Amino acid sequence: MICSNCGAEIKEGYMYCSRCGEEIRIVPDYEPEIFIELSESISSIAESYELDSTGPEGGPAPSDPVPVPEAVAFGNEPFPEEGDSGFRDDTFLPRFLSRLKGEDKVKEVRQRKRAPRIRMAGILIAGTAFVALFLTAIFKFNRYFDYDIQYADALALHDEGRYEESLNIARHALSINNSEDKTRFLIADDYYELGKYDESNAVLFSMLSDREAEKSPVSSGDINIYDRIIKNYRELKDYDTIVSILSDSEDEELISRYSVYFAEAPVFSKKGGDYEKDIKLSLSASAPGVIYYTTDGTEPDSTSKVYKAPLDIREGEMTVSALFVNEYGISSPVASQTYTVDYPVARPPKLLVSSGTYEIPCLIRVEYPENYRVFYTTDGKDPDETSKEYKKPLEMPLGSSEFRFVAIDERGRRSVVVSGEYRLKMVCYIDLETALNALKIQLMSKGENSLLNEYKCGYAYGYGNNSFYLIDEYTYSGSRTGRRFAVDTKTGSIFEASWSSDKQDYSLSVI
Repeated sequence: MICSNCGAEIKEGYMYCSRCGEEIRIVPDYEPEIFIELSESISSIAESYELDSTGPEGGPAPSDPVPVPEAVAFGNEPFPEEGDSGFRDDTFLPRFLSRLKGEDKVKEVRQRKRAPRIRMAGILIAGTAFVALFLTAIFKFNRYFDYDIQYADALALHDEGRYEESLNIARHALSINNSEDKTRFLIADDYYELGKYDESNAVLFSMLSDREAEKSPVSSGDINIYDRIIKNYRELKDYDTIVSILSDSEDEELISRYSVYFAEAPVFSKKGGDYEKDIKLSLSASAPGVIYYTTDGTEPDSTSKVYKAPLDIREGEMTVSALFVNEYGISSPVASQTYTVDYPVARPPKLLVSSGTYEIPCLIRVEYPENYRVFYTTDGKDPDETSKEYKKPLEMPLGSSEFRFVAIDERGRRSVVVSGEYRLKMVCYIDLETALNALKIQLMSKGENSLLNEYKCGYAYGYGNNSFYLIDEYTYSGSRTGRRFAVDTKTGSIFEASWSSDKQDYSLSVI
């Protein structure tokens, strides 16, 4: 043993260090925690002794009991005093170990008594857990097969945008109760949001089939079905199928609701038939789109001419066929009209001066249609395109005369010949010869050498109640100078006559 003070070795059996005189302590310094634990151990040994005297279950005491006096004595016996050889007693350590072994037995007994209680507690806990799990299972089972709850859950998921989860729960809800349309609507809507338009329509068409089988009248529910079907086909851009569905439906409200998808045939501004003049034909549609047309009798399609402006229909026969394609690419039925333009015989000109005998001459005027040309003769022959063309009113000749007129339209068609016969008997105080000489003298008095020119008269002109000889001036070689004079048949007054295009008449000025 080593001295704790100076480190010198202490011989066996000595209680003091031979070098420094330090007392050797067999019992360690007092520590409350260790003392408390040791006291509890001794107390438990005492209790186990009492228990062991009767046995753990009322039977005989177990073998090798630990005597209580020893346990108590060990717990209460004083430490040996200085010089006492108690610590050198060889039986101390075996007795101490024996007492510790007795403590282990006490613990074992306690554990044996505690085991049934632990088992009971375990059974109670397990039973409680089982009951809780059982009740939870029943709750979940009832909830899982409750239609209203399942539908509400699916609808909530749909509103949150969790369409796959909503679809799965909605299909389960349908398996619980397949009589509710709202479940099928929800399934169709989930498919739509997932972009599965064909699957959505499959659900909706099955709803229509059920209604047809039940022969149910059309209701607002059917409108909701059609709304969703058309919505799906619109996403698929299958407008032809939309039109087919609407056409097969007998519901006027539905047809009116989606009338925008119908393509009506183009409207013609003029009905087909016979016409005597050229016509302009307009085509129109009731909705945005394109009109295609043909004029050769073939059926139009999207490769035909596009209508942009009114069509000119001229002489002959023409069949106009038109097709309208709306903004959804849906084609209308083809509409056709046949037009026949057959020009009649050109209308004859109208003489505004009737045939007859006149004392006061007048200008012979003719009316004729626009774009017509009028030709005339005065030699008794029928006029044609080579005859003189009527461009202004004609002067009435002296004596008797006959005018023949013909009108020719822009197509070269001739009218019937119109004629007028006139006999002019003017009241003349001055004869024609006197009038010619008076004109020459008047011109000479004005400084003109009238003897070098010739003056001829073939027509007369009337103004108010006065009659005039119309005298033309010619050169010595026989060509007209363009000057015309008027001499009053009663007074001999001489005037220069100038033609006014604005008035379509003569203006007289005194020489």
